Amino acid sequence: MSNYIENLMFRIKTSKYNPLLKTEYEEKNENYKKLIKFCENKTIALVGGSKNIIKKNNKIDDYDLVIRVNSLPEKHMYEFVGKRCDILMLSRNPIYLANQNFIKIWMSPKLRYFLNYAKGDFYTYPISMWENLYRIMNSRPSTGAMALHFLTQKLPYNKIDLFGFNHKFTDVWYTKNIDKNHPHNSNNEKKYFESITGHLVNYI
Repeated sequence: MSNYIENLMFRIKTSKYNPLLKTEYEEKNENYKKLIKFCENKTIALVGGSKNIIKKNNKIDDYDLVIRVNSLPEKHMYEFVGKRCDILMLSRNPIYLANQNFIKIWMSPKLRYFLNYAKGDFYTYPISMWENLYRIMNSRPSTGAMALHFLTQKLPYNKIDLFGFNHKFTDVWYTKNIDKNHPHNSNNEKKYFESITGHLVNYI
């Protein structure tokens, strides 16, 4: 019940109907040393949203770090996608920022004012990195693409295995409300991932 109340309060605080809503967020020159130290020399499972993940007997929770994109699994999905989450990289569903034990990284250049109300350890994906990735892909990057970009730039020597990435944005396991008007370019995204995968980054 306490989590429900905390989440409800978070929604109220961040609602556009809150007359005291802080809509500005000061972009920080963040120090990622603590985060890098936390991730150093660890194997990483980066978990996306593709339904192809539920067809396999994955051992996601066996990795040193489980990093999830935009969503946490419900109990009935644990056998397919695991249940651990050490880092959540998200650009929507900001309710997850309310009161969670894992590290959060806000990826989108939009809606950063939600971070004025966040609890616990959180970071932001630098807007300069978003702009750079946009130029590389010549299209608006998805949260998954931003996550891979961030990890390979900040943790260039970590082994990263990709689960649940097929770059079909209307084919996801965590929601029935599919956004068919998503702004991402599937072909550009796939090419970007293929340019990164290799010795340390692998599709599973």
